[in-house]
Amino acid sequence: MTIAEFLLKLATDDELLRQFRDEPGEVLRFEPDLDAKQRDLLLAGSLVDLRVKIKAEFEVNGEKIAMITIYVPPPPPPT
Repeated sequence: MTIAEFLLKLATDDELLRQFRDEPGEVLRFEPDLDAKQRDLLLAGSLVDLRVKIKAEFEVNGEKIAMITIYVPPPPPPT
């Protein structure tokens, strides 16, 4: 999992975001798809370092790649 994918997961999961705000270390400890360096970077809270890492995640052999994720919310419950 990339840092960008984890941040997207936070942006689309209200409960995970709430947990991350309350105890980021605990949330990251149980995120098996992130490695130790990624966890440390997220916990450090440096926006500059996060931006550099995310930019690097989207470059392969000097070529920029794009990833588009579409989030479709679940339908509202029946009334």
